[in-house]
Amino acid sequence: MDVPKYPGNVAWYEKGYVPGQKGNAVIAGHVDSPTGPAIFYLLKKLYQGDDIFITDEKGKRLHFKVTEEQIYPFDKVPMTEVFGTQGKAKVLLITCTGTFQKLAKNYSERLVVTAEQVNPIPTD
Repeated sequence: MDVPKYPGNVAWYEKGYVPGQKGNAVIAGHVDSPTGPAIFYLLKKLYQGDDIFITDEKGKRLHFKVTEEQIYPFDKVPMTEVFGTQGKAKVLLITCTGTFQKLAKNYSERLVVTAEQVNPIPTD
């Protein structure tokens, strides 16, 4: 999975599941950039029970509810679990966290927020 080229964009793992399909749709985003906060800067503020809404390419609004947040060492993310399926439609949002290591130009950890799709989609 590639990382987004711009701090305001996210990257979706195209060979994986689409948001709304049974399986884990994985979406990555930067936490910051050399100029300041990026798209997932506030991801660490999501907690179990919080709502996430994703609009698909056809304009359909999908509703997900956060079920867990996990922090892993950057090189110990359980890829099989993250990119797998448990028979439910989920989104997994991934960003960097922990300590920034200047020499490696990398953060020490990864934050993975998991959310399951809610049906029916509530209206505002």
